Amino acid sequence: MARLYLQGTPPPGLPAEVRATPAGLVATAADVPETIVPWTALQPQAAGHNGAWRIFRAEHAELWVEADVLRGLERSALPASAVAVLNELSDAADQRASLAWVGRGLVVLSLGAVGVWACGGGPLDLALPLLPPIVDTTLGAATALSMDASTTACHAPGLTAVVSEMTERLAQAAGAAWPVTVHLVQDETLNAFAVPGGHLYVHSGLIAALDRPDELAAVLGHELTHDQERHVLRAMLRDQGVTLLVESLAGDAAGAAAVLTGSGVQLGSLAFDRGLESRADAEGARVAALAGYDPAAAADAIGRLEGLGGLAGSMAAVLSDHPATDARVAALRALAADLPRGDAAPPVPDWLTLRSSCADVPPPAPPG
Repeated sequence: MARLYLQGTPPPGLPAEVRATPAGLVATAADVPETIVPWTALQPQAAGHNGAWRIFRAEHAELWVEADVLRGLERSALPASAVAVLNELSDAADQRASLAWVGRGLVVLSLGAVGVWACGGGPLDLALPLLPPIVDTTLGAATALSMDASTTACHAPGLTAVVSEMTERLAQAAGAAWPVTVHLVQDETLNAFAVPGGHLYVHSGLIAALDRPDELAAVLGHELTHDQERHVLRAMLRDQGVTLLVESLAGDAAGAAAVLTGSGVQLGSLAFDRGLESRADAEGARVAALAGYDPAAAADAIGRLEGLGGLAGSMAAVLSDHPATDARVAALRALAADLPRGDAAPPVPDWLTLRSSCADVPPPAPPG
């Protein structure tokens, strides 16, 4: 289905047929002239309604098309540049259709929430397995943009290279469902946290407090588990409210991202229950071991960060949401003794210098 909105046309617009030509998309509706939209004027936009997505907007006209219509357009006579634009539009519409389906599914789940709760489970526990990965990656990307705009990045090439290689090894060992990126933040507080869709944030103050790279691998493995097992997405849905998220997901991808983007500044202190923290400890250590790092380093890191908690106001609050430190360290040491190990990770001989390099490298000068 496609709809053409011309100046003065009341909703829901005019039903239209769409075909692809070398010059652009041609929309034909009853009793109005054909509308030709050049390929260069087409672009995916966030607005959507009843399964159709706006791909063209001008002062006097708009064109809305369903994903299936875009996917089914004949491409054989089109130049390569036109095919590329059409494929981009189709992919974007498919993604937004998936998010709309998620929203409708969550509406149904939320209507049955009382019954689910009475059976001993939470509605989020039922909903999460039904959400496609595009929810994590789309909302995570938008949240990461907000986080990056509100934090100061660390520009230390040597440390960045070490962390990038470490992240790649950990993601491979974990069988990550989506690409994983670590964001190094210039901040003296002892903190690390995850954003859905593979975005891990680590403060420079925490890195500087770690005695060896294996301890950083343990921290990253812990946060990677929170991301890959959707602990972060679950907590964000819990804190933001399912109803508000459903309203955005049901019709507007940008609106859906905005719901979670608004909570971005609180992600550094997002609380998980002790069961999820224990799960992240155990799985993070397992992943670190498979990636070639010492899993016992997780216990070393936790003990050290607990000892330094008084140096940063946020650290005591973060640790208070975690399992009791002594029991946590003991459990990790017992686990580490039996974990299978992967091929040893490359050594980092200059770690004691690299770990503090964020403070030594000024940010790049602005262009111009």
